[in-house]
Amino acid sequence: MRRRIVGGMDRSVFAGIEYGWADAGLWRWVESANDGPLSAIVERFLGLSDDERSCFVAQVKAREFDWIRIFAQRQTLRALRFRDPEVAERALIALAMIDADRYDFRDLLRAIELAQAVHRELGGRTDAALQHASGLAPVASRRYFDALVNAPEDRVALAHSGVEIVSFDDAPVMIDRSFHRDRSTSDLGLLAVELGHLVESLGYVTRSVASHEQVPGVWFEGGDGAVTAASNLGAASVMADLRRQPMRIFEQSLMCFVMECATPGNAQDLAARAIAASGGDRLALPVLVGPVLVVSIFSSGVVGVSLIESADSVERFRHPITDLLTRHLHTPG
Repeated sequence: MRRRIVGGMDRSVFAGIEYGWADAGLWRWVESANDGPLSAIVERFLGLSDDERSCFVAQVKAREFDWIRIFAQRQTLRALRFRDPEVAERALIALAMIDADRYDFRDLLRAIELAQAVHRELGGRTDAALQHASGLAPVASRRYFDALVNAPEDRVALAHSGVEIVSFDDAPVMIDRSFHRDRSTSDLGLLAVELGHLVESLGYVTRSVASHEQVPGVWFEGGDGAVTAASNLGAASVMADLRRQPMRIFEQSLMCFVMECATPGNAQDLAARAIAASGGDRLALPVLVGPVLVVSIFSSGVVGVSLIESADSVERFRHPITDLLTRHLHTPG
């Protein structure tokens, strides 16, 4: 019989909660029916005694830790959108329910870093909020909160949190950021967010949007040297899966790489190299306007599963991407 806690709660409170890809991505905001129940769990967690909190966390399964982290990240974005540091503090408290001994500490630490960075950006008393959350957390997790108390600015500022804030429809969204140097003159982050919405209108489910210093050379004839030679000034990406039932992640994938090159000629060269490197289980569709290039790579990620898309079918992407690039590159500011 499952152990119940007198005056406390057990893991049955997670019944019916399950976030999907659309809920987990921070590159856009979507409402989720899961947020209400998880908010209630956080409130109840705050009211537990130390022993009750320990017993509760010990019952939580790894998959439920995922739901907690996703909820906390969603609350972090909500805090930024509504300029409310109290919402970011609730995200930190939610993360205090995760036991680092039974969860990937890297995912936990990244979520804490982002929540505290937003809390700090919004003018909250962040060191106090981190100390409060640390006092609620399992022993193995406390170090990740404590490490950010009184930390230097380059460790805790939003600008160093591993995300890029993009304004879309007059509200902020977040995309992953993995570069330290960006010489592009175009807002490639915003372009990638718009592209994420575009591919969803064409039969795919967007999993992630990110900005990069340079795209991987493996997708081009000539490899990294060819990308470097094109004087790539900045890049971004959209990762998606074909929407079908049942959908298996990576079975039919789409990777869109957005690049700004030094010249239109450089972009044309990379487009040709993308086509030359395709074949077999992958198909490349390059679209360029001036020095900005989008290379869409359709692939089957499962051995023995054929690529569903064809050279003819992917042509449905060409005009919408061309229109998006043209509109984006000719929008003032």
